Amino acid sequence: MTVMKRELGHRVSPLSHDKIKSYAHRLREALQVSNQEYLRLEVLLEALMASETIDLEIVEDQELPKRYAVTYPDRNKIVLQQSVYDALCDGDKHARFTVAHELGHLVMHRNQVAYARSKVPGGHKIYEDSEWQADVFASHFLIDDRLVKQGMTPDEISFTFGVSLQAAETWFRKNGKR
Repeated sequence: MTVMKRELGHRVSPLSHDKIKSYAHRLREALQVSNQEYLRLEVLLEALMASETIDLEIVEDQELPKRYAVTYPDRNKIVLQQSVYDALCDGDKHARFTVAHELGHLVMHRNQVAYARSKVPGGHKIYEDSEWQADVFASHFLIDDRLVKQGMTPDEISFTFGVSLQAAETWFRKNGKR
């Protein structure tokens, strides 16, 4: 899966890092996965779709050019490229982050129209940025600090929680050594 460069997204209501982390924790609790280190996101998506909690649409990659996914929080809908969904089912770490990112849009941006992981110019503060907020959410949804053991290294966090080493290192820097 090719990694696309991300610019600022839509301006949204400001959220602090701690508030976003609380959203991630609450979703884990609502999904009854608070005690799981490695989340099977493909299983969670299928269960949410089966319960009609979300509408998940898998489309051919060319239907979403320059985008991995588009989320419509007002309709509880996520549209994913087929290659992203296939990669998710194979445990690809970038696909896992993308899906967690899109779940973040659903949880935090309900009063908005649509969100896409694409290049969108903006002129607002980072904590008002939809894409930054969704990235922070994804980080905390996938790496639950309540499950990170004392002394874990970024390599161990990456392996245990199924995130890229870069995501684990970023999380580790921002959340301090445990």
